Amino acid sequence: METVLYIAASIALLALAAVFVYVAILLSSTKTLLGNVTGIVNSLVDEVKTVRMSLQGTITNLEGVVQKAQGTVEQVNQTIGRVNGLLDQVEGIMGSVRVITTDAARVITDGTDVVHSARNVVMSVIELEQDIQAKVQQPIVESMTLFSALGKGMHAFRTKLAGTNGHAKTDIYYK
Repeated sequence: METVLYIAASIALLALAAVFVYVAILLSSTKTLLGNVTGIVNSLVDEVKTVRMSLQGTITNLEGVVQKAQGTVEQVNQTIGRVNGLLDQVEGIMGSVRVITTDAARVITDGTDVVHSARNVVMSVIELEQDIQAKVQQPIVESMTLFSALGKGMHAFRTKLAGTNGHAKTDIYYK
């Protein structure tokens, strides 16, 4: 039985040696694999460093842009404040224009009323003149016609009294 034990021990040692060889091969493969992984990790670390440096520049640029954006936003807010002030002024001006327009409309209406009143006065004066003319002109014309006829009659009478020379002896200018 000893031989069997030797054989079993030999097989066990051979198996153990095979395991060690296998482990050595596995470790060698693992070492190569770890070397490859280390290279890949190192290259990733280098890329991350490069990206980080690029991002650092980008972050710096973004900080500048953010600061400028904050300044721009403040300026926009100030501009909006000024625009709001201008809009308030425009609203005030529009209110004044409305008042002026209303006042102008009243003045125009009053002016139109004055013109109509003046036209009515002129029409009344014309009607009065025509009425006076109709009432007074005819009696005056009749009186003038009468005085003219009297004057012509007196002249004819004087002419008859005077004879042929045409001057009456009773004429006060010829005395």
